Amino acid sequence: MFVVTNKGGVGWGFMKESQLQAIHAHKTEELRKKGTIIEDVVYSPHKLKAGCGGRKPNSKLI
Repeated sequence: MFVVTNKGGVGWGFMKESQLQAIHAHKTEELRKKGTIIEDVVYSPHKLKAGCGGRKPNSKLI
């Protein structure tokens, strides 16, 4: 399983990217304990209007 997500809170300064990565690592580990394997988590840390091609619904991250 792969996770693709927008995390504009990083771009807005609500959290640091290192904090977001720690959250993803924690969620991945908790899901692994339940039998769900997350192969990778990719995200766009940019604000909504930043023009990033990776923000959903765009497909650059995929």
